[in-house]
Amino acid sequence: MKTIRGNARWVTGAASGIGRAIALALARRGPIFTSSTSTRINWRAWLPRPAPRDRVEGAVCDLARPEEITAAVKTLLQCWGHLDILVNNAGVSFHGKTKR
Repeated sequence: MKTIRGNARWVTGAASGIGRAIALALARRGPIFTSSTSTRINWRAWLPRPAPRDRVEGAVCDLARPEEITAAVKTLLQCWGHLDILVNNAGVSFHGKTKR
């Protein structure tokens, strides 16, 4: 299997569940950018040691809002200049009645 060490990765939906697990696993192998609609995330704080806390960046990003995606991409490119892997894990949930 090819190594993913050293590649810049972006994990969407990283606040909880599968996205958080993926982000934690990838953070141990190099730079990672995480995004979520959650303002509860302190990306560096939830990384276990010996994860490279100084190589983790994050943004609150609602993927339903193009302007937030653009801002997140700009931040990511300022950090590393490129993106190698995107884990597009973000999900959508509907609560209550929806209009059709």
